[in-house]
Amino acid sequence: GDKDIKIPNDTGKALFGASEDLAIYHDGSHSHIRDQGTGDLRIRSTFLRLLNASSEPYILCASGGAVEIYHNNSKKIETTSSGATVTGVLTTTDLVTNEITTNGSNAEMRISTQGTGTMTLAATNITLDAQGGAVSLNTTLHVGAGGDSAGGILIEDNTIKTARSNENLEIEPSGTGFVKI
Repeated sequence: GDKDIKIPNDTGKALFGASEDLAIYHDGSHSHIRDQGTGDLRIRSTFLRLLNASSEPYILCASGGAVEIYHNNSKKIETTSSGATVTGVLTTTDLVTNEITTNGSNAEMRISTQGTGTMTLAATNITLDAQGGAVSLNTTLHVGAGGDSAGGILIEDNTIKTARSNENLEIEPSGTGFVKI
């Protein structure tokens, strides 16, 4: 309209600042916002939407609220007051956490390695609690003795045995209980 600022060629730029630190332009193929100043490029809004050409969201940001990240118009990550929610598969090269929980009566949690990798659970005490169900092992369980990966016991193919061929396997009760075999 009559109040628009027009730069009718692909080499023209809208330049801002005494040193022309901020430029907005189109190069014939791509549109650019370029900040070459010493400070930040700040965008302020109560609700910020970064959308594709079809108005589908990449990122939605609410002032004082959630930040949502989308993939192909499907929300994948959302920040919450207590952390973040990830929808779908989360792949990481290194995960450090204090707690992992699942929600819902039929929730299933699976921790696995890809290929022939090794999964290590390292802690002072490790508890597997099926809470009324069963703990199933589909392969060998090696329980090391005092951090000695060569010692301890093996549970494999319905057999409990020592990890070393020259050791006896001892099973004894803790406290005043008994051992039933």
